[in-house]
Amino acid sequence: KIRGAFNFLRKVLADPQGARSFVCASAGNHAQGFAFVCRHFGVPGVVFMPVTTPQQKIDKTRMFGGAFIQIRLVGDIFDQCYAAARSHVETTGAMMVPPFDDADIIEGQATVAAEVMDQLPSGSVPDLVILPVGGGGLASGATGFLKDVVASENFLFVEPEGAPSLKKSLLAGEPVTLPKVDNFVDGAAVARIGTLNFERLSGFPPEQVRLIAENAICVTITEMLNLEGVVLEPAGA
Repeated sequence: KIRGAFNFLRKVLADPQGARSFVCASAGNHAQGFAFVCRHFGVPGVVFMPVTTPQQKIDKTRMFGGAFIQIRLVGDIFDQCYAAARSHVETTGAMMVPPFDDADIIEGQATVAAEVMDQLPSGSVPDLVILPVGGGGLASGATGFLKDVVASENFLFVEPEGAPSLKKSLLAGEPVTLPKVDNFVDGAAVARIGTLNFERLSGFPPEQVRLIAENAICVTITEMLNLEGVVLEPAGA
């Protein structure tokens, strides 16, 4: 998330006529990256997050952004706070920094795939690439970067059963808005996949999207904590 926000702000601030104040909407992860980057560049930012955002993510966002960010809690899911953020943009003239539906954000998140390839032995290619999906920024960026080295059938996408925005959109052949979202997996609780993200993922069959039950995610979190000593948030699990 830091990489995507950094890439976006870097390009905007390089333009003398570019925006100098920014806004984002986030379930908590994009907010932290956005806050870090606002502080890095020394520009003000306003963060909209759902009221259900875990306190830890709110505190981390405040820590990363310091005096450069304001936090506003609105709505129960990402899509509601995104609407509030857009309204703020219209009334203040600040620039929205999208969490996923933007070419510069996608490009920034694609650097994760570049780092994976750098860490593999020279000349080796991944047998299987599994990507979590919320709004689709990481998935569309990583598949774009790896398209020349990984066959399309060797990508798998995972979504929580309570927020299957990519799966439903692939089945419909166009982006669809889910009528209801389970916000337990807050980092992937998105009712509508990004338009640009869907465009870049639309060539994959819906069978390559696996839906994971929320109770199975709970089991994984517990196992990772008890067996490995690793604390995962639901989207990470």
